Order: sequence, then structure tokens, then C-alpha cells
Amino acid sequence: MNPSVLICVLNWGYGHAARCTIIARQLLSSGHKIYLASDGDALKFLQKHLPECTFIPLPEYKIRYSKSGKWLILKMIFTFLKMIPTFVKEWMVIQRAVERYKPDVLISDTRPYCHSSKVPTIYITNQVEIRPFTLGFIHRLQIKRFDQVWIPAIEGDPIGGFTTKVFGNLKKKTHYIGYIPNYQDFTIEKKVKKYYIAAILSGPEPARTKMESLVIQAFKKIDKPTVLVRGVAGGSSMPYYESHTLIFDFLPLEGVAEMLSESEIYVGRSGFSGISMMVGLDIKAIVVPTNGQPEQEANAHHMALNRLAIAQEEENFNLAKALQELKNIHALNFIKNKRLEISELLKTLVPSKRS
Repeated sequence: MNPSVLICVLNWGYGHAARCTIIARQLLSSGHKIYLASDGDALKFLQKHLPECTFIPLPEYKIRYSKSGKWLILKMIFTFLKMIPTFVKEWMVIQRAVERYKPDVLISDTRPYCHSSKVPTIYITNQVEIRPFTLGFIHRLQIKRFDQVWIPAIEGDPIGGFTTKVFGNLKKKTHYIGYIPNYQDFTIEKKVKKYYIAAILSGPEPARTKMESLVIQAFKKIDKPTVLVRGVAGGSSMPYYESHTLIFDFLPLEGVAEMLSESEIYVGRSGFSGISMMVGLDIKAIVVPTNGQPEQEANAHHMALNRLAIAQEEENFNLAKALQELKNIHALNFIKNKRLEISELLKTLVPSKRS
């Protein structure tokens, strides 16, 4: 009998929920029983995509961005200290869930306090290295408690750079599982290009709304078909137009994948899962990292360094200039995705003495 799996998902935009949706689907198709734990918009996202699963609500982190990106890192450190009681509650919810549902394996996507000593554990992250150093050091200590580490990228990943590199003893229990989610996870073909530019937004407020405003204003100056997914969890999937831009409040993963396959250019954040969706597609990227979010800033930097994207700061967002510079950029089919079979990988997992 295939092991049952409890998957705990970080609520931070839709990236973590998107890749865990694909992992859960793969495991379900192999006959695994799946339990999903999350909160907020990520929980709603999972419920929309995986209604057949059992869901476990977790305490909400309720993280919001500082309006000034300059102070975000300092705010994150103070927020971390303030949230310690929430982390304790989260840990207790997971212990009760393990007792009640008796999963054979626990997978945590970037929720380090979703951990149990009673079952083998796996930690999924595309941020092995975190800045600043204080948070990075704490994160590494947390990762050590897990039996395996899965990185949703390929070894030598050109997107995340230092954030997906593994050093020291951690290498012994690390697996690069390939880019997840990816357009290949859906039954779509590479289609004729319908849209000149596709913009996909998500992430915490007020940063998401600010980026939406910038994109809409820029699209008004483009005399070609454009499409925008606002990334509002409670929004409708019914399209509407603003000028020549087709707009969706929300699209399921299948719809996003199909839309990207029909687009020449992507504009949006440099979140890891969003970029992963496009790996292998004939599409060029213009990325605008969220102010003060180190992981997105690192992704944008390394993509630009490898000529995989035009990277701009939000304060200096200039779509016309970026479009002129795209001739020097590789399409994302330049990256070859090598995936591991998740169900087979679970078979290698045995309880081990944590390092």
C-alpha cells in the first residue's frame, strides 16, 4: 500500500501552493492518500485545485509588506520574533494532525515548524540560502531537522543562483527534483502566439496591487494584444476587457499554463514557481522583483546575469525600454528541465537520525 502523505504549504503568494498542487496530483495518481495543511489564500487555492483531498487549516501568519521596501528586511526580523507564538500553535496543530490522520510521510513546503519526530519528513524549498544572515542561519538550523530536502530546480540552476545551492552535510540528503510547476504538467501543446505580453501577478499586499497598477498603465501604451491575471484568490475566472487587455481576476494553473504557451513575452514578479512554469517555453521574460524580497531580487539578478530575463526595479519600471532590450535575452526554452518521479523518490525515504 502506498504511504499516505501530509503536505504543509506556505501561504506566500501562490507559488508554494502551485508546486504542491502538482506534487499532490502526482502522488494521487500513484494511489497515495493526501492531506493538505495551509492557511489563507494558499488554502483556498489548494481547495480549488484539489477538492478531493482532506484539508487542515493552519494558523495564519498574516504577513504584510512594508510600503517602503528599504525597511522590509528589518521588519521581517521583528515580524519573525513577534510570530513565535504562532509558530508554536502551528507546530501543535501538526502534532494533532499526525496523531489523528497517521500519515506515513510529512512534506513541508517552506514551513519549517511543520515538522514531527513521529514520521519521516521532507522539506521543500528553493531558498536554501536566505538573506540576511541572521534569518539564513536560523533557516539552516531548521532544515537540519528534516530527513530529506527537495529543491524544485535542476542542479546548477540558472534562475536562483546562490539560493538553490547546497553546501556541507546538507548535500547528503538533498534531491534536485526539477522545476515544479511546469507547463509540461498540463495537457497543453505549445500553441500559436495569441498575446504579445502576458502579465501574471500574485503575492502579499500591498505589493501586488501596486504592481498591477504599473502593468495596467504600461499596457495602455502597447497597441498589441495583452493579457493580465490579477491573482485575486476570491476573484472570478470570467474574463473582461480594459482597453485591448484581456483580464482575469484568477485562473487555475491549467489556464495560466495555456495562456503562457500562447504568449511571446512574460511580465511579472521573479518568484521561483512563476518562472518555473515557463521553463521550456518559447517565451521571453521581463521580471520586476518585489521590493526588499531577497529571494526575488536574487532570482532577477541571476536571470539577468544568464541572459534569461530583463530585470527592472519597481521604482524604475519602464516596459518600453525593457521591450527594446529583449533582443539580447534567451527565451526560457534555453533551460532544460530534468524531473524526478515523486512517488519513486518517496520509496528512498526511511526514518534516519537527524543531523
